[in-house]
Amino acid sequence: MRSSEAQKNALPDRIESEFTFMGGLMFIQVEINGKTGWILVDTGSNGTLILNSTYFEGKDTGAKASGMTGAQAVQSVQVDSLKWANVELKGQIFPAMNLQMLASEPGESVLGLMGSGFLKAYQVQFNFERRQMTLTKKNEIVSEVIGLTPTIVLPFQMIGGFPVSQATVKDNVYRFVMDTGATDNILDTSLESVISDIWKESGQVAISDAGGGEGYVRRGNLSSLVVGGISMNGIQMSLKKMPEFDIKNQIYGILGFQFFKYFLLDFDYPNGLIKCYDMQQVMKRANP
Repeated sequence: MRSSEAQKNALPDRIESEFTFMGGLMFIQVEINGKTGWILVDTGSNGTLILNSTYFEGKDTGAKASGMTGAQAVQSVQVDSLKWANVELKGQIFPAMNLQMLASEPGESVLGLMGSGFLKAYQVQFNFERRQMTLTKKNEIVSEVIGLTPTIVLPFQMIGGFPVSQATVKDNVYRFVMDTGATDNILDTSLESVISDIWKESGQVAISDAGGGEGYVRRGNLSSLVVGGISMNGIQMSLKKMPEFDIKNQIYGILGFQFFKYFLLDFDYPNGLIKCYDMQQVMKRANP
């Protein structure tokens, strides 16, 4: 790439963006090749930007992408122009797959997802009450939490390109993917016997994911879960078989939006820390 082109495609040090909730997940509005639509913000994906092949014609790469419910072919797509907040990219090639299973409002177009491959250069802060997302490379915090002590501080490491932390279930420590692209908290079905006396099943529900497939989880409540030294007793939890890659890396669960929704998140990729600020305290300061 010529230096002038590289400069045009350099990512800014700070990005501020609004987001919206659809199907219980976070979406930002973008324009790609002149088409306006939504992108899922998905820390549980290791990709930089994955496009929805429903809207963009690409070339088959021969590769396969796996998710919680299946695998499908990956294409490559030429992106002449991508605009989001103060970000503008030109002449880039991104992978694409069928993401039509992603939840959206009727009539809205989900153009793709943004994963940890893009976010890892930033300290990312999510304010779910204000629907505001701030990315910065300068190690700073948003004004809403200045002077507040985080309720939870979670170290994480990148495994397979996505952030993995730990939580305790019945005195046993397990690895969990920290996944803003998952509506549910999930435990692998192999732990069913371990949690039999602390998990109360409420029903079975259908799920879908970016892997292009559909499946079912058994949903209920877990009476004993400790995250960062804080008891999250009674939190909603689902049982589902985790992908083989995760089990090989001793990852037995996912903490998704059913966990994150209680907090203002400071997701610090460069320093490997997630700081969780009590959203009620943040709101009291915003509305004294």
